[in-house]
Formats: sequence, C-alpha cells, structure tokens
Amino acid sequence: MSGPTTFAPPVTDRSPVVPTGNTWVALPDITLEGQVRSLNVTHQGVSGLLALLGEPLFEPVVLLGGQVVTLENWQVNLREGWIPEFSAQAGDLTVKWIILTPPGEQGLMLHLSVTGHPEAQAALRFRPTTVHLQRFRNDPLDVSLTETFDSWTGAYVLEVRAGVPLLALGLRGESALTRQDNLLISQSADCTVYVGVAADADGARTTSVHLARLGFQAELERSATELARLAGPFPPLVKRHALHNYFFSAGDEVDGVGQALMTSRSPRYYVAGAFWARDALLWSFPAVLYADVDTAESRLLTALERHTWTPGEHAQYLNGRPLYPGFELDEAAAFPWAVARFVQHTERFDFLQDPQVRRALERVHRRIGRAAHPSGLYATMLGPTDDPVTYPLLTYDNVLLASGWRGLARLGYQKEALSTQAGALEQAIWKRCVGDGLHGQQFVWATDGAGQYQLHDEPAGSLTLLPHLGFCNAEHDVYRQTERWITNENPYHYSGTFSGQGSPHFPYPSCFSLANMLLSGQGEVAQDVLVRAPLDAGLACEGYDVNSGEVRTGAGFAACSGFLAWAAVDEQMR
Repeated sequence: MSGPTTFAPPVTDRSPVVPTGNTWVALPDITLEGQVRSLNVTHQGVSGLLALLGEPLFEPVVLLGGQVVTLENWQVNLREGWIPEFSAQAGDLTVKWIILTPPGEQGLMLHLSVTGHPEAQAALRFRPTTVHLQRFRNDPLDVSLTETFDSWTGAYVLEVRAGVPLLALGLRGESALTRQDNLLISQSADCTVYVGVAADADGARTTSVHLARLGFQAELERSATELARLAGPFPPLVKRHALHNYFFSAGDEVDGVGQALMTSRSPRYYVAGAFWARDALLWSFPAVLYADVDTAESRLLTALERHTWTPGEHAQYLNGRPLYPGFELDEAAAFPWAVARFVQHTERFDFLQDPQVRRALERVHRRIGRAAHPSGLYATMLGPTDDPVTYPLLTYDNVLLASGWRGLARLGYQKEALSTQAGALEQAIWKRCVGDGLHGQQFVWATDGAGQYQLHDEPAGSLTLLPHLGFCNAEHDVYRQTERWITNENPYHYSGTFSGQGSPHFPYPSCFSLANMLLSGQGEVAQDVLVRAPLDAGLACEGYDVNSGEVRTGAGFAACSGFLAWAAVDEQMR
C-alpha cells in the first residue's frame, strides 16, 4: 500500500516565543519583549480554535509627560515555569510586566509597574485587528469587531460577531482607565488590567468584574501554588513541558459546557486545533494522569464519549467527526491502552463498570475487529506518522494493541476473552514480525503476513518501546539486534551534536526519539540533549536540527511535551 503523503512542513519562523495560558485562554506567541500577539479560545460552534490577533494584541507601555518611552534590556523569568514575568529599563525607569492566566479562571490578568520617576504612567496597548479560525490552517474570518464602554461594570468590551456573538473580551482596571489612541492608560505608575473572556459581551464584562474581585496578587500566589502542585511529580528538566501539555493539549469550550482534546492549542503547530487519539491518549494523557488524576479522568471520558464513534480515524474534529480520514491501528489501540493505564494508576476499578466506558470500548473493539488479518495480526492503512504504509501489518501497532488488551484483562475486564485474544496476537507477532537483519533475527517494522517484510522504524511508534509495552525483555536477542539496527543501519538515525531518530515524515532527530530513549534505558543520552538543545525555545518539538538543536518541524507541539514529561517520570521511577 502506498499513496500521497502530507509530510511535516519546515518551520520557517524560529523566533523564540513564551507560551502561557490556562484551559480557557491560550496565549501561544508572546514575544521576548512581552508583546502578546494573539489569544485563542476553544469554540464548540466552529469545532476549532477562535483566535483574536492584534498589532500586537497587548503590549506594556510607559508614558512620561504624555510621550511613549522606549523600553530596552528586556529579560523574562518564568515563575513556576509558566507565568511570564518580564523586566525592562529606560534610563532610570524600571518596568515589571507580568502576564497571568490563573488556572480555572475564564480570563487573564495583566500587571505593569513602573519605578524610577514620580510622573511615569503605566498603560496597556490594546490593538485587536483580526479573528482567525485555527485548525490546520490559520484562516481570517469575515467578522465585525465592536468596542464599547459598559458603565455598569466599568469595562471596555470588545465583541466579535458574525451575525451572532462568537467571542468577547471585557477589560477593566483596579481603578478607572482612560481609552486613548489604542491605549488603556492608568492614572498611576501601576496598572492591572483584568480581561474576562466569554462567548459574548455579557459574559466577558461580568467576568472582568469577577477577576477584579479576586485580585491580582492573591491570584498570582494561588496560581503559583497550583502550578507547583501540577508540576510536582515531574523531574525539574521537564516541569515546563508538563505544564505546556496540561494547558495546551485540551481546552474548555467558551461557548459550551464541555472540553475538547487536541494535539496543540498553538497555531505554530501545523495541525493545531484537531484531535488525534494517539496524541491525546498515548502522549498527552499519561502526563496529565501524573499531574492531576481527576482532570485525567475527565479528559479520558471526553475521549471515550466523543471520539469512539469512528475510532482510529487519522484525525477528527474536536466534536468527534472525521476530519482527515484513514484508519490507523495505533490510534484505535490507544483507547484500551489508556483505559488500562488509568485504572492501573488510580485503582478506580469502578471506572470499568461505567456503562459509557464499556460501550465506548465495545465500539473500539468492533472497529479493530474489522482490521483482522488471516495472519492473526491486525492491519492499518496509515502508520504512526500518519503516512501510507508499505505493508499493512505493523509490529509496533500490534504490540500496542496486545498491551492494551492484556492490561484490561488483568483488571478483570472481559478477562477470558481479552486474555485469549492478547495471547493469540502475541504469538502471531513472534511468528510473523521477526525477520533477518544484518546482524541476525530482529523485529521487522511491517509485513504482509506472507513472508515479505520491511526493516524500518519511526520514533512516533518505535520498536524500541516493545519492552516498555511489556512484550519482550530488553535483553532478548531479537530485541537487541533490533536496537542495533535502529542505531547503526537505520537511514533516519542522525548522529551529531544533538543525535536522535527521525523518519521520512520529519527528516530530523525528534523529541519522540528522546522520549523513547527515556523509556528504553537510554535516559542519560536523552537528558543530555534536553539540557543542551534549544529545541522550540526550551519546549518539545517534532524535529530538531542535529547540529544546532533548534526546532525544524512541529513547533508548539503540546502533546509531544506531554510524551517527554511522562517518559521522564517513568524513567525516574525505574
């Protein structure tokens, strides 16, 4: 099987950015000078991300004698790895600028303080320009942007309409602000602007009042405590990755009561704003499970309820409908694997008795059953990097499926049937998925089930993970020869300053490869790259340059941050 491919496009703009956000609001592209270029929300009505862009959208401004002062020597510190705290200077003036998205709150708080001159005034430039639908593409929408002042709440309100309201922001200060020439001007050298975000003006203006009642300083302290709790289980090297995953791989819907799961809320990722079961359940979910069990359960239930009607489809809209068709066995197998991992981790055995969970697993099982092959294996149309396969029977995919089935059986779910199916599948893998390599017998990447096979590997679903998935011992000779081939003969293994494995989909070393190393006993190599490589301004990316360590494909990749984070925890626990 073969066909057209949609390989990862190269990242052309590698300017570093500082993302932050909560599950309501994402700020994916803050510059190193503290400019907030855009804000996005998860929107049920468009089944994607709605983004408000500006020139810039928000920017700190200092006035002296009515004139804008040029700020220089910008520095940024991330409190708890997530709250951007900027500083800058202008002569004797010192500026502090904090961008806070309090966890659980429907908005953000922007705080600017100026010292060094008694007549300095703090101000916020607010210059919204366009609204985009972000889902794969970044498409401008034909909408109206209307700004008014609401005397009841004391908020300036921006409402986005396309006949009916789609999105609104309410902005108010702790004291009165003056709106002039795209600025919101404070009467003093300190300025806090509370920005409520909602689906319409009423929600936005009242939310800004709520945020002001909470207060900036109290929320800054509460947020720092909550972020420390969420990142607590993770080694220091990946705490920021864990938070990036937690806040950018799911979003609360601004116009509904649900949440949506996605591979990233950053438009810098080339297929943002859509659902992949692999990304959500194999990469993101285990990290969320370590961070907060209740959130993990909620996200798993969302995946089961929304995304098991067409399980295994390459990509789905946020509402569960097929977006990019094509069956991927690893994505279907992700559902039983994630359920088993959740119950094993939490010991919430009643989860498996939930009728919705059982019906979802039955839907997945029926779809996988249609992929059964006479060889005893299960077939796929697309591989773990979403491209057509040479042969339809992939070793990794089948091992992942057997791992999920066996995990559920050990927990008592359809114990006899799934134990039998897992055992038969494991036997078929040993019989059909081992072939001759350069150094002896090794696991093959794919086979036709009748003797033809392919030696290959892809880090998004690597054969190096077979021991981690419980299929074989890492000392087994067939596995050791497989590792040897991947490291020495694989044409997509890149050796250099920042070594790692890539694939035809992204011909660069990848952060998937680093996660695989952490899970397969090569943690020191992965940690060395994570310490030294810039990657995507310190966060995970799909592919990075073997010599510079800079991002080359897949910037803003939240689910990959999750994969790195939970792999580091698992490595630490061994």
